[in-house]
Amino acid sequence: MKKILLLLSIFAVFVTGVRADDLRAAFTSAQSYIPYYVQNFDSEEEFSSWTVNTTNREGTWELAPGMGYNITFDGIDPDNKNSLTINYSKNRQDETATSPEIDILPGSVVEYYNYFSPVWLVFAGYTFYATDVATGDTIQFLNQFRWAQAEGYDETAWKKFSFDLKRLEGRRVTFSFRYQGSDGDQQLIDGFRVMQVDDSDDARVNVYQGETVQFYDRSEGDVKSWRWEFEGGVPATSSKPDPVVRYDRAGTYSVKLTVSDGTAQSETVREGYVIVSMQQPVAQIGLPEEGYLSPFVATFVPTDVPLQFRNLSTGMPTSLKWQFVGGSPETSTEQNPVVTYTKKGVYSLSLTASNDAGTDTDAMLYAVQAGGAQYVWNITPEENSSLAQIKLGWYGNYAGSNWLGLLAFAEHYDKPLAPATIDSVDIYFYSGHTVSPDAPITLSICRPDASGAPG
Repeated sequence: MKKILLLLSIFAVFVTGVRADDLRAAFTSAQSYIPYYVQNFDSEEEFSSWTVNTTNREGTWELAPGMGYNITFDGIDPDNKNSLTINYSKNRQDETATSPEIDILPGSVVEYYNYFSPVWLVFAGYTFYATDVATGDTIQFLNQFRWAQAEGYDETAWKKFSFDLKRLEGRRVTFSFRYQGSDGDQQLIDGFRVMQVDDSDDARVNVYQGETVQFYDRSEGDVKSWRWEFEGGVPATSSKPDPVVRYDRAGTYSVKLTVSDGTAQSETVREGYVIVSMQQPVAQIGLPEEGYLSPFVATFVPTDVPLQFRNLSTGMPTSLKWQFVGGSPETSTEQNPVVTYTKKGVYSLSLTASNDAGTDTDAMLYAVQAGGAQYVWNITPEENSSLAQIKLGWYGNYAGSNWLGLLAFAEHYDKPLAPATIDSVDIYFYSGHTVSPDAPITLSICRPDASGAPG
């Protein structure tokens, strides 16, 4: 009996040893790359290899240090000088900026950063595509407007786009940004790079705070289970073969992968594999949601009612400083401070967001009216910047435009935070085509019924 057990033990050791030799843990990342084409749009000399096809000289692609409100790329690239910029124009724009010819290597991606306001994309935006030099065939990577609609994207900040180039491996191509439309908004492009995934042992991943890293299992053998350990990552562990991990704090972090075939295990650790850099925040004030919108001030609120302001800053600030002229308190370092205005007036406010990479301030002059009387409406500054024809696109229907042939329309206003009186109602009409100029229009002011419909 002892001889049989001994033979079984030897056999088990022999089998396990063979499986262990066949099993080897290994991994890589989509963000572990070597750039082989870089365009930072910092100088005319650097940009001279690109071509720009122009139809509107007042609004075409050009190099500039940023647009209004101190929007620059410095928070991501401290050495930045300019960005590829296109300006607003009321006239038709069809402007294309095209890269030089680039040979696409295996395992490549293209990435760039874009600053834009998604609200105005219904009027004008760009497509990003590649053209095969030999055949003239094009591959579109992004329709900016359709992407924003599908994603429900509503930020106005630097957004990084990245696209896999597997379909273009071995080809010589050019990349193009084609901006079309009119009455759009200014846009910035920066940090354009074509990169090849780096699988070498000394590869590193470089990302900014808040960005994610896509890991890929490259283990050898009959792997049946995975255990990842991500120092500084969210989540900190994973059992997926190809997890996505977010890094919120600056630092240098290791990654460990342990794989198993059900009998044996193999592990690998890459020390200092993920390098997370801090970027300068972009300060943004979120006004109280309870306030009324107005064509003359940013928000209209009652006196003696606590109001919550919101920090909408991006870039992970580590400190905040609010200033509320006429408010109580007048200053705050809280994330979403509550402020009360005790005296009637029109007041300014500001928010300064800071971290070790820099400081940014969002200031709103004479933006808050507390008490008194004011016109109010339901049109946000992003939807319409002036009293004029409201071009609706995909953003809803408003009184003042009857492009759908509506026979009736109701505007809903939230219940005021304090007792209020309607003194008057003004209606502005703009019509390019009036079907019945003498038709009467009835205006009613009513409280909604229990279901919320007009009463």
